[in-house]
Amino acid sequence: MDTFEPLTAGSSHHDLDAREALLASEWLETNGLGGYASSSIAGANTRKYHGLLISRTPEPHLLLSKLDPAIISSGQRIGLGTNLFPGAVHPQGYRRLSSFTRSPNPHWRFELERGSFERSVLMPRGEDAVLLRFALSKDAAPCTLELTPLLAFRGLHRLTHENFELRARVFCEGPSHKISPYAGLPDLYFQHDAADPLEFFPGPHWYYRFEYPREQERGYDFLEDLFCPGLFEFALEPGASLTLRVGTALSDQAPSASWQAEIARREQRDATFSGRPSSVAELCSRAEDFLVCTPSGLAVQAGYPWFECWGRDAMIAVPGLCFGTGRLAEGTRVLSTFASQARSGLIPNFLNPRGEHAYNSVDASLWFGWAVGELLRLGHAAEARAFLPALEQIADAVIRRSTPGLWLQGSGLLWSDAQLTWMDAKVQGVPVTPRRGLAVEINALWIHLLDLLLRLTDEPSARLGEVSALRDRAAGNFAPTFWLDDLGYLADVVELHDAGHFAHRELRPNQLLAVALDTRDLLTPQQARSVVSAVSEQLVTPFGLRTLAPSSSAYCARYAGSQEARDSAYHQGTVWPWLVGHYVAASLMTAPDPAACAARLSETFAPLFEQHLGAYGLGSIAEVFDADPPHTPGGCIAQAWSVGELLRAHAWLERSLHPLPPTQTPTQRTQQGSTAEAG
Repeated sequence: MDTFEPLTAGSSHHDLDAREALLASEWLETNGLGGYASSSIAGANTRKYHGLLISRTPEPHLLLSKLDPAIISSGQRIGLGTNLFPGAVHPQGYRRLSSFTRSPNPHWRFELERGSFERSVLMPRGEDAVLLRFALSKDAAPCTLELTPLLAFRGLHRLTHENFELRARVFCEGPSHKISPYAGLPDLYFQHDAADPLEFFPGPHWYYRFEYPREQERGYDFLEDLFCPGLFEFALEPGASLTLRVGTALSDQAPSASWQAEIARREQRDATFSGRPSSVAELCSRAEDFLVCTPSGLAVQAGYPWFECWGRDAMIAVPGLCFGTGRLAEGTRVLSTFASQARSGLIPNFLNPRGEHAYNSVDASLWFGWAVGELLRLGHAAEARAFLPALEQIADAVIRRSTPGLWLQGSGLLWSDAQLTWMDAKVQGVPVTPRRGLAVEINALWIHLLDLLLRLTDEPSARLGEVSALRDRAAGNFAPTFWLDDLGYLADVVELHDAGHFAHRELRPNQLLAVALDTRDLLTPQQARSVVSAVSEQLVTPFGLRTLAPSSSAYCARYAGSQEARDSAYHQGTVWPWLVGHYVAASLMTAPDPAACAARLSETFAPLFEQHLGAYGLGSIAEVFDADPPHTPGGCIAQAWSVGELLRAHAWLERSLHPLPPTQTPTQRTQQGSTAEAG
């Protein structure tokens, strides 16, 4: 539980600091359809992406922004919501907040003159709806609960303002109320199952200029108007509660029954991970936030609140999210979804809900090979072999030179076009980190894919012999192409010119793949150790790895400001947590004493595993952090590959600290509920 000291009236530095702390921490609920609910602990929406019901069916829309509660007792009205306006905070419900709990769902307790009032939010999995529960303690006075719905009904990335197109009427349909503000957007149903009526009092009006400070910091428009159709009222007796369901369709199940069913499901889920450290167990549970059903099949939501289903992110995230958390079936379904949409040797880098997928990456397919390789490494040979046809199609397209953006060289290595790898930021159309040429991780993944084909294919053939020869040629040319002998690490990119090769000498983390993939004969043991040493000295922070060494003139210490400023810093020093997985693997694979190395790494990344879960996106891992201390988190509050790779890193650490008995496989230990493997 996260507990906060109650605040008293008056303006003080203590009050302001406490309010800022409550505004800085954000909670998240998801529904398995890509929809979510999210806001700050204080109850104030600080982003345009905050709201109680964000629906992704068919496309992302923020429908219900808020449902602010107020208690009316003995002639006094106590507003328990919190809203930010230019120069004002009203109401100031955060002052009465005494405690907040984030698991198994967000739960607030507010202190009243007598007793307390509790508010909880829960999203049932598989439903385009949110459940809200309001409860009065037994020692409180009887009261009237007043609920103020504030509607946005707009695209997720937009803002709404007063307009005359909105239809203000609310329809009462038995124990439910329906609002249909705009043609072409879903209806919104308010449904309850209490014995006493939930009364609605029409009073349509607009509230103006809600302020979203996180958007202002990010250089976007940050003021919005929200529409209130009227007020709901409910007589609340001491010890009583009200469960309300707000969704895009009516449910046959009573809201209180839906609440109990979802809580029971979560308790059963969480029990699966009860033997693991609390932070790891929470991440294992929250991994399901990123597994979403789409029209194309099960996929991975790259990040909340604004990312969607990206292929590269899914392939990097799925081993940690699924293979080591008991979700093997879900993980293979994700791989099948993307494999079924492959085209010209490329899996889609973006799954469009209308089927208009984007294929604008050269590495998503190669990361697909890595994910299948993780299946094989963890002992799931049959599941891995099922993807052999897809792997063959990827490799064949590259060999035939029919994959857009990739060109196979006579050396066996791959030349890739600019801004089609994960370092793809542009400012005014100009690449920030130009990587046109031979990119180090692209070629490590390519050789790994050829290795994987050889391991999965049982029957020898002339075709297999060609693959083997190509693999050996590429591996033999890898170190001579990328190794910088005077620096003791690998070039990030090698450009090809008529006059010869030009190596990019900046120290970047992508080279870790050449070590972490454990692909034989790419580097000598001494070279592999030298790579890990160089990365350790300049790129490692307690929250992940820098994308560029501080010694570089292009290094950016902060990820902040306008979109242009943030894009300029995105891969120029900014810390990414997802790189921890490959760094930990490479470190342990080259360490003379893996147990001692694992102990040191566990201490190094303890702030990421433990402290960070209680800040920013509560219970999850941020997209990025500032390159310099104090490493302020930024970007998405919950990022799929950050969570997945942190779980996979933990598995590597546990395996080194607690080696498996000789007769036990990683898969067997996972089945016994241990933390030995998370991919």
